[in-house]
Amino acid sequence: MRSLIAYNRASLLNALHGDSFMTGLGESLPATSARRGLRSLIVAAAVCLLASFPGLAFGQGAGCGPVPLPGAAGPYDFLDADAVARWNIKDINSNHLAKIKPNLDEGRPYHALYELNFILIRIPNHYVAFSHLADIEQKFPGIEYEPAKAGMDDTLYFPATAECYYDRAFRFRPNDPNLRLLMAIHYHKTDRLEQAVEQYKIAESMQENSADIQYNLGLAYFDLQEYDLSAEHAERAYALGYPLPGLRNKLAEVGAWPMSAVQ
Repeated sequence: MRSLIAYNRASLLNALHGDSFMTGLGESLPATSARRGLRSLIVAAAVCLLASFPGLAFGQGAGCGPVPLPGAAGPYDFLDADAVARWNIKDINSNHLAKIKPNLDEGRPYHALYELNFILIRIPNHYVAFSHLADIEQKFPGIEYEPAKAGMDDTLYFPATAECYYDRAFRFRPNDPNLRLLMAIHYHKTDRLEQAVEQYKIAESMQENSADIQYNLGLAYFDLQEYDLSAEHAERAYALGYPLPGLRNKLAEVGAWPMSAVQ
């Protein structure tokens, strides 16, 4: 298992208020940051009428279905604070997002994937749903949603793969570097390091001065044992104010960071 991928669900949405977007596994920010993240979990999306007008869809890429998917509600934008959309997001979170962890705790990953599929069809850029998807695929390599295994009879209109869910998210919100960061972390957590670096670098090209992107890219290069590149991105992350020492300490352990600089 890869260590220290900069990720913490409780603080995931702090980016909406200028706080750190990701933190390292095994590392933590002060409790005030976590509380701010929890308060920001209910974010919203604008209600669209596009489902009634297929010609206005965001296209269909690589066989992953149009956005919106005809017959499904939405698409709602996870970051839109419109009051009506906020109600819809809250309703979906309460009835579907809240069931993911209990299903996983009870050993029912396909039921959890049903909930994720429901969410990501309607909220293509749902950050927290994507973070759950990475956790599930890390624990159950190669798993994909299969309706029958969840006791459902719904029809899949596109492959239920992370790649398709992200394809739909990118078409829905193509200029969001956080989606690229999330996909990179997904690949990183599932040991697809080259693909992770590719997505981190796309995210970097979209938001070069993100400490979170620089830190995570440094972690990926560390896991590839490319320590010079790892140290280069670590230096950028810390220069940009990244608060956690994990990557710096790892580099120091392999002699790729001056011990005098370790705090």
